[in-house]
Order: sequence, then structure tokens, then C-alpha cells
Amino acid sequence: GASLLVVTEQGFGKCTNLKEYHTQARAGKGVATINTKVLATIGKIASARVVEKNDRITLISNNGLMLMVNVEEISTSGRSAKGVRIMNLGKSDSVATVGRISDAEIAQQ
Repeated sequence: GASLLVVTEQGFGKCTNLKEYHTQARAGKGVATINTKVLATIGKIASARVVEKNDRITLISNNGLMLMVNVEEISTSGRSAKGVRIMNLGKSDSVATVGRISDAEIAQQ
């Protein structure tokens, strides 16, 4: 099934099964997707993408560092977890963008 991939400014990320996110009614207060107590360590959310297990993602930092990762290598965790380090960044660097490459696009290459 599909998962929500969340990547933070400091290179932390996690996948969470979409079934963990319940539907909100009108005037709902939202649903937490990351542990807000550790934002000073992991940074704010830089990107969120719906991904499948066989997809790949590319991460690009503000200083031009690029990394391609298989989604299945990123740990799956609950909504309130902080995630794991996906990309090592220098002190002055942060994640600029995250792109998804689907399984179908990989097969075409």
C-alpha cells in the first residue's frame, strides 16, 4: 500500500502507512505527522510525498548535494516518530527538494 514519506530540513525522514491518517471533519484540528518535540534537531518538514514501496526518491540540498534512495530502504514508523537520517548534511546545508521516481518510470529506463 501507499505511504506518506516525510523528509525534514536536516535530512531525517520516515514513511508512514496512509491508513494511520484518519479523515478529519470540517473544523478539524489536523493530524500530527512528526514528533514536534525534536524539531530543533531534525528541522521543519521540507517535503511530503505519497510513495509506493518500489519507488525511488531523489533528495537535493541547497548546496547542490544529490542523493537517490530506494523507498523500501527508509524505515516505516508511526505518525509521531522523528524518523531516521536519510541524508548527511553540513551545518549550513538543508534539504531543498525531494522528487519521487515511480516504479513505472524506473522500468522505462
